[in-house]
Amino acid sequence: MLSLKAAILHARGDVPGALALLNRGVGDHPGDEDLLMDLALLCLDQNSVDLGIRVLEAGAARFPGSVRLAMMLGVFLVRASRSD
Repeated sequence: MLSLKAAILHARGDVPGALALLNRGVGDHPGDEDLLMDLALLCLDQNSVDLGIRVLEAGAARFPGSVRLAMMLGVFLVRASRSD
């Protein structure tokens, strides 16, 4: 539900509201990988690549076996021109 509500807020142009909702959701539900992905995608959409990298690095530390988070982190690193 949080992801859907954040998507609606984002579609209505309320990016700060969507960001706050996803941030709170990640804090309240630290085991929800989908919320991390949504938060990272919102960062990418807003061209906040460095923030998205920090979100994904934190997620990868929390879910070390997640292929989705690792793949998305790779995309963000390429977008940031970081090949390390």
